[in-house]
Parts: sequence; structure tokens; C-alpha cells
Amino acid sequence: MEEFITDERTGLRYELVGDYYLIAGEDEPEGRPPIGIWGQRHLRYIRSAAMEIVSSELIYC
Repeated sequence: MEEFITDERTGLRYELVGDYYLIAGEDEPEGRPPIGIWGQRHLRYIRSAAMEIVSSELIYC
């Protein structure tokens, strides 16, 4: 059995793993997907809340 096959109809490449053919993944990952506006706002909130916690611990120690 061949290790790699390509489906002419879809253009997908399959890899032989054990007895089954699985879709072969990309050689290099694309990296992190971009986060949307709500993800950016949440990250900004988390960072500001963390700074408030650190500063309050320093004040009350």
C-alpha cells in the first residue's frame, strides 16, 4: 500500500496510518489565529485587573 495518496477530485492528500488513510496535515502550522475585538477587550481587562491585584497587594502588605 502507498504511504501517501492524493484524491484527484478534492485535491486532498491522505497519509497511511496503520490500516487507515487519514488526511495529511500541513507541514508547518499557520501560527496563532487572530483574536477578534472581544478577545482583545477581554485581554485588556485581564491585564488591567491583574495590575490592580498586584498594586493592592503591595499597598496592604
